Amino acid sequence: MFDFGNSHGFVRETSHRYPCAVVSIPKAGTYFVAEMLKHLGWAGTEIHASPLSFTDYRNLSLAQKRADPRSREIGFPLDFVVQALQPGQFFVGHIPFSSYNERILSRTRLIFIRRELRSALVSYMRFLHKNNREMFDFETWRDLCDPRQRVVRFLAERGAFMVRWITRIADWHSAPSRSELSFETLYGDHGDDALRQMLGALSSHLGIQHREAAFEAAKQVQGVDTKTWSGSRTDLSTFWSGEAEQLFSDAGGRSVNQAMGYD
Repeated sequence: MFDFGNSHGFVRETSHRYPCAVVSIPKAGTYFVAEMLKHLGWAGTEIHASPLSFTDYRNLSLAQKRADPRSREIGFPLDFVVQALQPGQFFVGHIPFSSYNERILSRTRLIFIRRELRSALVSYMRFLHKNNREMFDFETWRDLCDPRQRVVRFLAERGAFMVRWITRIADWHSAPSRSELSFETLYGDHGDDALRQMLGALSSHLGIQHREAAFEAAKQVQGVDTKTWSGSRTDLSTFWSGEAEQLFSDAGGRSVNQAMGYD
């Protein structure tokens, strides 16, 4: 299944009735949720999808997955990926909301993951810096030693682009057909009762009769090293400043946060 006619391997069949799509804000726990789904018996395709292409991470080590993904990008659109997806399989992606993408993903059980945007942007910057990944040419932010100044430069150079990109992904927050997860709740900020309630709703959405199953899976995969793990939870107080807040606000970050239920 899901071999696209090449020799990269295949994904085992599962007993689950539905395919699943995990759509997320960058650095919102995408691969934490992927590990949860695997623990629940879903088969990961190792595909990161976008509207016009997908990145194929199959048969790669974590180090290889963290390197420049552009060499693994294949120019097939989202519709192709979803048509190839089988029951019990899932893929992930930072896919913008549109009526067209909503119609395509209606063939799946859709999970949307959100995160407070200041922390998501800083965590994304940390991931790029740690793995020496470039977004664009002529980036100067990564050469700065002071973490607050690095964030300011990152936002000055890339903040407006990032917020525009994430704004379109965040619009899934209002889509009726998804099960929504909060990064903060997943990582225990609101306590076990809130986590149990959120993941009980996810279990129902996925057609799992045992409502505690996803909660138990989340506890099992705590601390698992994943492709985009930065090594520690982002402490915003180490990185943020008044200047960063102004750039964030000017780029529209506060509005995106408010739309997702933050700020």
